[in-house]
Amino acid sequence: GEVCPEATLAAGQIAEVAEVVVISPASTSSTITNAGNYIFRTVPSNILQGDVGAKLIYNRGYRKLALLYSNEDYSIEISNILKEKFQGQVVASESFERGAADLRAQITKIKDSNPDAIYFIDDHLGSTIAALKQIKELGISAAIFGSDRLKDQRIIEGAGSSAEGLILTSLNSGTALFVAEYKRIYEKEPEKFAAQGYDAFKTIAIAIRDGAKTGEEIKNR
Repeated sequence: GEVCPEATLAAGQIAEVAEVVVISPASTSSTITNAGNYIFRTVPSNILQGDVGAKLIYNRGYRKLALLYSNEDYSIEISNILKEKFQGQVVASESFERGAADLRAQITKIKDSNPDAIYFIDDHLGSTIAALKQIKELGISAAIFGSDRLKDQRIIEGAGSSAEGLILTSLNSGTALFVAEYKRIYEKEPEKFAAQGYDAFKTIAIAIRDGAKTGEEIKNR
């Protein structure tokens, strides 16, 4: 399944009519939850991530939160949940176009709001690296938190010291056994959604092993 929820929903509508089971390991939009009887997922929704993020930041003692997020459904949904759930004060909320190379105008407004924490939401490599560098260049000392799509070694390598201290709300990489087997086979750490992809495939395999043959039978398992 796609990371992009729009693609998952489009495919899911066709699968629903054809009675073919779809299990997404990566589409986090809350719209997937009630999209159809044949559409499932093994990844939590954006609502859960926003709620966990709000609690994490507050429980670490931060009370003035600024949001910086890309102008797309994924980021907007998480930012809205953070605004709703954060028990402190959201002092700034700035959006930018996905892939933007210059976010200084938005970051300057955030700096002027004097936050003690920033939650950054994006899924584009270029704009994420640019934002982290520009936050440091503009002398902002607030703690930086980020969403799960920032879990990418290339961001650490691209942003360098600007990524120091970045804390992510991210999916679990899987059980200790899964991580060990993944590293043995691929000689690297599991990438994001690896465990969820394994669970999705395994779920279908178990249903078929136990006798399900049609889409309806797999669904009902």
